[in-house]
Amino acid sequence: MLSDRRDFLVRVRCCGTRYYVPDDLIKVFGDCPVLLLHERIRKCEDCGSREFLQVSLDYPTAAERAEIRVRRLMEVKTYRRPIWRDESA
Repeated sequence: MLSDRRDFLVRVRCCGTRYYVPDDLIKVFGDCPVLLLHERIRKCEDCGSREFLQVSLDYPTAAERAEIRVRRLMEVKTYRRPIWRDESA
């Protein structure tokens, strides 16, 4: 589960490599196993494909961490969409 791995970074690779903090991913996808993140991430933001997405945990050293750019969650927007059903009068 992501909540058990708060000291790690989640690495998502396809066209490029992005690092995420597990707490941010929990807010978006819920507390799920890391292996299921591949199924929940819809597509690569660069190429739009899911085919080559790789999700893994990374525990960088302090020197590596200083060089890594981590993506942080700013906000989650939810859209309200009405769903209608027809009833006989």
